[in-house]
Amino acid sequence: MLIRRLMLLLTAAAFMALPVFAIAAHGNSGYGSWPHEYARTAVNQAEKSYRHGCGFGGARWTDNYNDHRRWAARHSVWDGKLEIRRRDEMLRNCHGRYGNSHGGYNQWAGSDYYSQAAFADYYASTAVKQARRNIRRSCGYYGERWTADYNRHYRYGYKTRRYRAESEIQVRERMLNECRGGGRN
Repeated sequence: MLIRRLMLLLTAAAFMALPVFAIAAHGNSGYGSWPHEYARTAVNQAEKSYRHGCGFGGARWTDNYNDHRRWAARHSVWDGKLEIRRRDEMLRNCHGRYGNSHGGYNQWAGSDYYSQAAFADYYASTAVKQARRNIRRSCGYYGERWTADYNRHYRYGYKTRRYRAESEIQVRERMLNECRGGGRN
């Protein structure tokens, strides 16, 4: 009798634990997971950008759910939340200044008209392109100025006064022009 009760108890415990093991085996790919939540939010932001005529483009603004889900699965939750905040700020700036009729950002650097997040995105994208040109041309420049880490450049562009960040872009460009006679690669 005791053995029978023990077997019944173990069987019940095994059935109760089954959903936990199934969820653990499934990982972060299902609905309700961080990658799903991130992708859903990112697609909603991309659609909002389109509805408001902001004109944003690139991987950050794609409406492809699977692209965003894969990105979130490869990055930390902190990186994802930072990315969501960046898009939110860019959307607030676009919608607040232009409503539904404006076609998007046409100018970036040197203008106080754009939000700090939009400028930081411009700065980081430009810095990464310049860092990649440094590598392609084998110029040999190194250090913080020449890292290809978008997030590091974004943080710098966000916290630094614009004239300093713009000066950094100009310094890198001048150095690249000196390397190999300024040929374009």
